[in-house]
Amino acid sequence: MPEPLTHEPESTLHSEALARLLEEVRVLLETTAAPAIFFAEFLQRVVSAMQVAGGAIWTRGAEGSFDLEHTINWPALRLEGVPDGIACHTQLLQVASQRERALWVPPQSGSKLVGDGGHAANRSDHGLLLAPVIVEKQIVGLLEIWLHPIPEGRHRRDLARLLTELTGFLAAFFHKRMCQSLVHQQQVWLQLDTFVRQVHSSLDPKVVAQWIAQEGRRLLECDQVSVALRWGQKTRVEAVSGAAVVEPNSRLVQCMRSLGDAVLQWGETLIYQGKRDETLPPTVVSALDGYLSESNCKMLVVWPLKKPQAGSEGGTAFAALTAESFEPAFSAEQLHQRLQAIAPHASRALANAVETARMPLRWVSHALAQVRDWANTRTVTRLGLYALPLVVLIAFLTLVPMTLRLEGKGQLVPAQRQMVYAAQNGKIIELRARPGDRVEKGQELLFIEDLDTQLQIDQLAIKVGAAEQRLSLLSEQLGKKTSSEERSALVKERIQQQYELRKATVERDILLQTSRSPRKAPVFAPLAGKVVTFDAHEQLLGKTVKPGDPLLRIAGVTGTWEIELLIPERNVGPIRAGLFASEAGFVEVDLLLASQPHRTYKGRLYKNGLGGETKVLDNAVVLPARIRIVDEELIQQGDNLPVGLEVRSKVHCGPRSIGAVWFHELWEFLYEHVIF
Repeated sequence: MPEPLTHEPESTLHSEALARLLEEVRVLLETTAAPAIFFAEFLQRVVSAMQVAGGAIWTRGAEGSFDLEHTINWPALRLEGVPDGIACHTQLLQVASQRERALWVPPQSGSKLVGDGGHAANRSDHGLLLAPVIVEKQIVGLLEIWLHPIPEGRHRRDLARLLTELTGFLAAFFHKRMCQSLVHQQQVWLQLDTFVRQVHSSLDPKVVAQWIAQEGRRLLECDQVSVALRWGQKTRVEAVSGAAVVEPNSRLVQCMRSLGDAVLQWGETLIYQGKRDETLPPTVVSALDGYLSESNCKMLVVWPLKKPQAGSEGGTAFAALTAESFEPAFSAEQLHQRLQAIAPHASRALANAVETARMPLRWVSHALAQVRDWANTRTVTRLGLYALPLVVLIAFLTLVPMTLRLEGKGQLVPAQRQMVYAAQNGKIIELRARPGDRVEKGQELLFIEDLDTQLQIDQLAIKVGAAEQRLSLLSEQLGKKTSSEERSALVKERIQQQYELRKATVERDILLQTSRSPRKAPVFAPLAGKVVTFDAHEQLLGKTVKPGDPLLRIAGVTGTWEIELLIPERNVGPIRAGLFASEAGFVEVDLLLASQPHRTYKGRLYKNGLGGETKVLDNAVVLPARIRIVDEELIQQGDNLPVGLEVRSKVHCGPRSIGAVWFHELWEFLYEHVIF
């Protein structure tokens, strides 16, 4: 039967070996040794200091069973040679784990218990001393030593007490491991949380793939992570950790793409750790061999990411997550477990990004979604109150028609008007017609004194008279009897004098055709009308003129009147468009006389009334046009209206929307200075 040790007063067990043991164990506990090394060093020191036959350290698993961490001289128990030795010892460990104090089990002791749990017994020839390792009131392990049988007494109790104290160091080590594990687990969770937030922070597949590759490499603690996406029937490597840009023409990237495509078609996880699995599909084997020929990796895991679907483990594989290690410090199974932690998050983030990227008109949908999220009852009501006047205004500006009327300036003039020009050189000596006088056609307007012409006429008259006298004398000489030579000379001279006579006569007649009396040559009115030149007496009397100089302006005020309009260049286009759109061949014109600003008259602009050539007036380009007056009231006033009266006009260019009429100048300015 197992015998528990009763608690008795502490005995004196002081020795240098014990002090050295406790100091060595304390120093060992402060080191950062791995669990296997710590257990081996700890047990070696305990066995040596206590001078026992052997020992073992057991740790309790999640299911309550115990795992052997380290042992010294285990064969000395010879449990394998006993049919139920191992089972009895296992049950003995369970009995010891139910106590908080050390348990002494004599050799070849124990009682067989009937049941599923078996029996607890010591089938070896050594006595067993087991002490529980307690952390946070939980037994997490056992420290066991075996020694030669010793009688009940103080020495055995001292060993049990010492073993219990040594389990305190093991408990401290387990507590330290638990703290380190919690810290590491917290770091992993923080890294995983950061990874999840980053991969879900974008809906761009390239950005998400970059985050998965870069952050996944840090989480997985491997050398390289790559992400391949399937677009339709083609697979493309989107991201490789440590590479800012993926070169698709690279041989390594092409082999990586082929491997990802093969795994996606297969649909299962590919694990490679130095040895190829012969059960793999031929396409996967071929792609793996091609990639290994280009890469130096010694461990490789390719995980197919499947689209998440409600009610199922996953849909179609659409992406491949590849993790590689060139000098692996852990097994492929550990890498597979780490991939299993991040794969669901990577799969969902990539699936969302890919679905968004494939969505047609996603920018429009995004804008509509924002409007939907923003809109609510109060917002819609407020928006309606604000938008209704704006909509009404826009409809009013767009749908209500209005005639486009473009302005122009001109002057009121008779249709028949003519400028009188000087026909000869001379000085004006008399004006018969005054400004505003009515004149008839052919009436004398003024007189020009041309003394030079008069002098020429007088000289030619003298020359004609002299020639006639000489001819008369020559005729008398030819009537006398003369020699043939003299007669020939006289005939020749007579011919010359006849030529000079005719020449002088013709020149005199030409000069007389211009004016019969150059000393007072009249200038006649070319048409019946009114003299409209202002202050002609002051400007013309005594003035020396030459042919072509303007003298007076005569206007037929009793006839038809018209408007001589100057259209600005920017208004020519709409006016022409209105003319050609008019079926009648003309457009209406509103006329406002400067002398009658309270009354508007009507006129018409015909197609042939537009000028064909522009001119510059006051630094502005204008096109002349003639407006025909059709207002009878204005026509009847023509006899009393001043010639050249300023007229402001508005040309009707046809119907437009009221917004186009009001803001056409603004639109022209924006188009000319911003759009063009």
